[in-house]
Amino acid sequence: MNIQLKISITILLQTAVSLAYAQVLDSVTLQKIGDQLVKMEMKGREGIAKPGDNCLRDKDGHFLSCLTAESSQKWVTDFNKDGWPDAVFLFTDEGLGGGGNAYGFDYRVVLLDGKRSIINQYTLFGGGKFSYGHLDIDRVKDGKLYATYNENPMSRSYGEGEDNLKQVAVSFSFRDNKIVEDCYAACPLASMKKQIFKKDNNLKIDSTLEIDDQFNEDYTEIVHMKDGSKFVASLSGCEEPDLYFSRTIKYKVALETDPSAMKEALLYNLQFLRDNTLFKTVINNAVVQVNQLETSRIKKDKNEGTALHLSLPDGWKTHLFISGNKEQGSFITIRFEKPKNKEGMMDFWESMESKRKLRR
Repeated sequence: MNIQLKISITILLQTAVSLAYAQVLDSVTLQKIGDQLVKMEMKGREGIAKPGDNCLRDKDGHFLSCLTAESSQKWVTDFNKDGWPDAVFLFTDEGLGGGGNAYGFDYRVVLLDGKRSIINQYTLFGGGKFSYGHLDIDRVKDGKLYATYNENPMSRSYGEGEDNLKQVAVSFSFRDNKIVEDCYAACPLASMKKQIFKKDNNLKIDSTLEIDDQFNEDYTEIVHMKDGSKFVASLSGCEEPDLYFSRTIKYKVALETDPSAMKEALLYNLQFLRDNTLFKTVINNAVVQVNQLETSRIKKDKNEGTALHLSLPDGWKTHLFISGNKEQGSFITIRFEKPKNKEGMMDFWESMESKRKLRR
């Protein structure tokens, strides 16, 4: 064997070893990435952190949150098919920013480059103390995450017990530059344009796209109003559209005591939404009904707020709320939903099961 051939074989072997090494994330590397995720999260949170600590405290030293990010070599795969391994991390928040015995967890799908630096991360809801379900990973393989969503006994009413707890199999993959629950791809809302406010009305709009606790896409827009308030809008659901708006304004006592002022406030905000969103028809139907509404029907409910529930054409329903206090302001909430059945919106697990059937 000549020298040139030996050199070529050596280079090939070194390249093969390097590539094999690049495809492996050992426990030490995963721990370093997990520590980096915690540091990144803490930078965006309120609270005081001590050097080398993963907990946040208030000014009196009381714990607000303690954060951890853990992974496993079994949770490594190439999600985005770029040739480099990515990883899933269990991200836990003990305290949820308020201390006590509250907790929540999610999973972070972390995309990495060839230098094992974080390119991006995507969050999947995991669960909490009283959440409907808890997500448990079964396996991570071939660019997909397979899991089971188990009903949380703590979400049930007192006396219901823990018999016949529900569970649903779910899987996630990377497509269109985001993590998607595979059954969601068959949802009518999956192909719906993710936009709420018009882009040509000189409004300052911030938008985000996340995955909710049913693993549907939850699209949110925040509009910055001229008076300093914000209109928060979200569009979510699978088969049943759920369009939600909320706005907090300076506290007005009349919005607690004067039905005429309440009606005027609802009309003002509905008209703004009609003129500035892509949902003109359904919102205008609400404007017409509220405009015709007798003020005698506007009364405080048992929660010391005002609630109106109206049926609209084409199967839509709207729920209008006004509440508030001197410390936080007056809250105006407007919700539109379109149930699949006449009985009303499906409950949490009905909706999850119905979504499974869309893919069959």
